[in-house]
Amino acid sequence: MDGMESKKDDSKVAQFGNLISPVAIAASLLFLFMATSSLDGRDLGNELNSAIFVTLSVLVPACIGRSSRLIPLENCALRIGSLALALLVVGATSNYLDPESFNHMFVTTFFFVGFVTALMNESGRTEESSIFISSILGMRLAAIYASGLTIAQNDSEVVVDWVRESLGSAFFSFWLASISLGFFAMVLIRGTVEKKGSGRFFRTLPTIRESPDAAAYSALIFASFMIPLVWLGQLDSLAEFSEGSHLGVGWATFTALVIFTHAFFRSEGWHVLASLLIV
Repeated sequence: MDGMESKKDDSKVAQFGNLISPVAIAASLLFLFMATSSLDGRDLGNELNSAIFVTLSVLVPACIGRSSRLIPLENCALRIGSLALALLVVGATSNYLDPESFNHMFVTTFFFVGFVTALMNESGRTEESSIFISSILGMRLAAIYASGLTIAQNDSEVVVDWVRESLGSAFFSFWLASISLGFFAMVLIRGTVEKKGSGRFFRTLPTIRESPDAAAYSALIFASFMIPLVWLGQLDSLAEFSEGSHLGVGWATFTALVIFTHAFFRSEGWHVLASLLIV
């Protein structure tokens, strides 16, 4: 009996340990939003309130999904089903009581994040879950960031195409930077304060203690996406943006692809190809 209780306690500790990654990722992405907005010289105000609300709308269901194994049911399908029902009820009730604050986007995000995170938690895919959380939260924050882009605040039909292009550039720059930052945070956490997942895609990825290479490459990819994001915020007008003299998201994506390819070559022991790629 003592052994069984000890296993249950260890399981609970492990489940609570799973909450570290979502909290760290959410905090990192919110800080990214605040930092980039401050560098742009924005008066955050309502944008910060919206960003915090969006962050919580992803973080809370993510933590709930990561705690699915604490539900006192033996069957994983029953645990996921009961959790999904609870998420749906909470989301629908919130929307009914205050539809302005808890709109349909909130309900969809709240349910979808919690449900998918629970599925991944039950299958031991913690790394995939972290990337999923980064992608969803990054996308929501990117929409808020892009909507407040200073140079895009122009209603003239003459420059409408440039406005759309600048908004798209801001959105994708922030979104990709968020995903890469979330991945970087995941690499730092896994194997240290959080157990490694059992998913086949990341099972062989070394932890930060085993090799710092994954963290180094992740940091480089994050930096490549930060360059166009910060640069875009420093532009003074759409005319300056239309000149195309800044490094855009296309350049960042290509750079990230080169870095990823170099990492792949090194991991496979193809050092000559890795050296040629740098040249």
